[in-house]
Amino acid sequence: MPDIAMVGDNGTAAAYLASILRPGDVVLVKASCGGQLWQIAQALTGQPITGL
Repeated sequence: MPDIAMVGDNGTAAAYLASILRPGDVVLVKASCGGQLWQIAQALTGQPITGL
């Protein structure tokens, strides 16, 4: 089973992922639009963070 981390918001999730990801890693961000998880993908790819 992979490690699991619980975080309080998307910014913290993006920062945590950025700290542990290595070149070649792949991240799947999947959720409903209500969670605004696209913000994590934007942060990890260097895009401006957008809201709704």
